[in-house]
Amino acid sequence: MDPSLQATADQLTQARAQSDPARLADALLRHANALAVAGQLAPASVALDEALQLQRHRGARDDVLRCLLLSAELLRLQGRRAEAGERAREGLAMTAAGTVDHAQAQAVVGEIALSDGDAAGAERAFDIALAIARDAPAWWRSRARARAALGRSEEAAADLEMARDRWLVLNDDAAARRAAIEAATAWRRASRIERAAQLVTATIAEARAAGDESALGALELLNATAALERRDAEAARAHAQAARTHALAARAPDTYVGATVALAKLAEHAGDDTTAYGTLATGWATVSDLLGPELARAAFDPPLRELRLRWGSERFNAARAAYESGRRAQA
Repeated sequence: MDPSLQATADQLTQARAQSDPARLADALLRHANALAVAGQLAPASVALDEALQLQRHRGARDDVLRCLLLSAELLRLQGRRAEAGERAREGLAMTAAGTVDHAQAQAVVGEIALSDGDAAGAERAFDIALAIARDAPAWWRSRARARAALGRSEEAAADLEMARDRWLVLNDDAAARRAAIEAATAWRRASRIERAAQLVTATIAEARAAGDESALGALELLNATAALERRDAEAARAHAQAARTHALAARAPDTYVGATVALAKLAEHAGDDTTAYGTLATGWATVSDLLGPELARAAFDPPLRELRLRWGSERFNAARAAYESGRRAQA
């Protein structure tokens, strides 16, 4: 067992041996948090439910509210959204408008709405939360997700830049870079290409200084996309290759797959069928080795099927044969 999880389990055992409901509730809450960190969400919910019942019995209003909101989040993460909504609404009803508690409850309601696909409801909840407490970067990011889903990319990008700035204040530079990458993506969707490029350039410098391979991969992929839109195939290829290299170092599957598919398309457009097929086949093998065959199949089977449909079986099989022949020759 993880040492921190074992420690909270031991504390819980000790608390059960005493007749102190407050101490037991606190031990249950600590153990629920440790279980959640360990990814054991269902047992965490069970522990939190017991803590909630104890706090209700004690009439400890603040502790009941804390348990309700934590429980709602855990239930949401398990996909139990109806139960999560009930807990969140109960917690919200306990708070007074304009208070920090109300903001926190609205944020939980907003996250559940996002999970339900209710972007408008999520935006309303985060509007209220941010009007009360503007320093929570995660809330800005979540409202950006809602606004992006509503097709308002420019507002989403502005929210993401606010999230970046607040993570910088909190000295969480890695989170700030992730928000900057998302903001640049949103600015591109809003056709604010110059602002997106400025943000990418600034963030690449920060990521290089920090040795952040994951961020560098995502940023180089954005550069590849921009180069493709300029019809600069050589630059697009260089950026996509850099993105793939950084993504492999970071074990960032989404960026790796995106860069690999981009390289395959560039090869196809250049008339190099063998490289186009081989790039996807090699990507499949690499992801399978690193992250397992199921993820590799999910990532690369669709683009290979699309290639076969575009080319037809004869051309596709010829490219595959040429690629496999080249591999045997190298071996």
